[in-house]
Amino acid sequence: MTFSDLNEADRKELLKFPAYITLLAIHADRHLHEGEKREAMKFSHIKTFTCNPLLSDFYKSADQEFSKNIEEIERHFPENAEERQHIIKQKLADLGRILEHMDSDFVFVFQKSMKQFKDHVSKAQRNVLEYFFFPLPLDGISD
Repeated sequence: MTFSDLNEADRKELLKFPAYITLLAIHADRHLHEGEKREAMKFSHIKTFTCNPLLSDFYKSADQEFSKNIEEIERHFPENAEERQHIIKQKLADLGRILEHMDSDFVFVFQKSMKQFKDHVSKAQRNVLEYFFFPLPLDGISD
């Protein structure tokens, strides 16, 4: 089973995965800043062209829903960082249950892609902070 084979409710839920990954990448201890959101949206859009063909339908749909999904999720989040972190982890675990019914090839490339997505957003967030505090590259501090 691939993304296209899922029922409408599961597809809609799985499309939230990149939004939850983005919030997890910023450590869920604060709200997503506009620059971080733009970077995640840009990466989501780029993935529609650069992803494994098994994920093509997923990323095309996720790209269209990303902004709406992340705003909806954030609107319902509590302010407490620990509660936010717990909710994100629980939602990702719930979404992982959808993957249990899918083809192993799809699941493998999906999980790999979500890790890349998280790493990219984490690095983008870290780089903004590094360049603000350390505008010149320093060994051991900036890449």
